[in-house]
Amino acid sequence: MIQPKYGMTGTRTATPLLYKTVRAWVMSLPDDAIIYHGACEGADALVAEAAKERGLYVIAVVPHNKKAVDYNSVRNSDERIDAPKGMNGKNDYRVRNELLVSQVDFMHAFWTGKKRYSGTFMTMNIARKTNVPLTYDMV
Repeated sequence: MIQPKYGMTGTRTATPLLYKTVRAWVMSLPDDAIIYHGACEGADALVAEAAKERGLYVIAVVPHNKKAVDYNSVRNSDERIDAPKGMNGKNDYRVRNELLVSQVDFMHAFWTGKKRYSGTFMTMNIARKTNVPLTYDMV
């Protein structure tokens, strides 16, 4: 049986609602799920922690630009994929987001509703454009 691969993206701002919503999402996943996250603070770090506590296999997709990387989320991961540097007008986070979406069967977002300058919204659009099924929670 092929293990389902779930990617996630979300806000970097950790709130009680985000914490609760992340935990509920992780608990709803199948026992053999593989989780891919973007290795940043906020939702990524919370998902990595909750998934490890649940015993799921976790993969960090780390951006070349390490400015927003949460190293605890990387340490809470079983595997690490380092995204290449952005080129030809693509920033490092877009390259990481495209790589993350390309690895998964399903994508889930923890979204604040913000569209401008939002990596979460960017990643949601990448999933839509590449026909990766997308769900989201408003946080």
